[in-house]
Amino acid sequence: DWSSDVCSSDLLPPANQLPIIFIALALIVPLIGVAFVKIQTPQMEREAYSNLQAIARLKAEQIENWLTERHGDSQELKASAALDAHLYKLIQGNADKQEAQAILTRFQNLHEHYAYNSILLVDHHSHVLLSQGASLDVTPLVRDLVALSMRSKQVQSSKLFRDETGQVQLAWIVPVLV
Repeated sequence: DWSSDVCSSDLLPPANQLPIIFIALALIVPLIGVAFVKIQTPQMEREAYSNLQAIARLKAEQIENWLTERHGDSQELKASAALDAHLYKLIQGNADKQEAQAILTRFQNLHEHYAYNSILLVDHHSHVLLSQGASLDVTPLVRDLVALSMRSKQVQSSKLFRDETGQVQLAWIVPVLV
C-alpha cells in the first residue's frame, strides 16, 4: 500500500520555514495595495484635473453669460423711451409725485427681480436724485464712471471691487440722455 509510505509530516514544510511563509503571505496584501495606489494615482490625478478644468470652463461661461445679461439690462434701461420722459420731467423739476413714483417703481422692480444691491439716479454732477436699495452713497469710483459714461454716452461697468463693508461689488453706469 503506497499511502502508508507517505507520512503526513512530509507534506508540511519544516517548522523553521513556517514564520517566513506567514510573513510573506502577510506582506502580499499591503504590497498589492501599494502597487495599486502607485498605478492608479496618476490616472486619478488626471481625472480630477480634467474635472476641475471642466468646472472652471462652466463657471467662466456662467460669469460671461451673467455679465452679458447685466449689460443687456443696462441697454434696455438706456433705451426706455417711457422712462426717459419721466426722467426728463424729474430732472427739469416738473415731475409730479406720480411720475417720480413710476421711476421708483421701475427701480424697485430692477432691485427685487434682478437682485441689484442698489440703483441710483444721479445728475451729471453725481448728486443723487432718486435711489432704491441698500448702498445709497456715490463713491469716488461711481463718480468717475458717471463722468466717463456721460462723456462717452455708453454704458460703463467697473471692475470687481470691495465696498466699505468688504462685500465684492460691480458697478454699472447707464447714461440716460434726456
